[in-house]
Amino acid sequence: MSARPDQACNGCHQPETSTPFLHVSNRAAFTPAVLSPFLSQSTVHAGGGMPAGALVVPDPVPTGAVFKYNEPWRRVCEATRMLSGSPVCWSRANGGH
Repeated sequence: MSARPDQACNGCHQPETSTPFLHVSNRAAFTPAVLSPFLSQSTVHAGGGMPAGALVVPDPVPTGAVFKYNEPWRRVCEATRMLSGSPVCWSRANGGH
């Protein structure tokens, strides 16, 4: 049994993260998988504790808000935090500090 599209993460979050159904594409043997825009941002440091770039997506609900994501950067920050022994999250869900 499969979930209806509106009952899966993709139902609501696809427009909000500019991501197709899969974050890691299906692939043929011996070929690299393609990552979604949400997972393919650079982790290059821009200074001030922030990444050099982000995925910029307008709010799918017409509020005028704009979301900026850098999930790889957020994961690097949180892995660094855990390795340093800090119990408090360093980043927000969008990767910002």
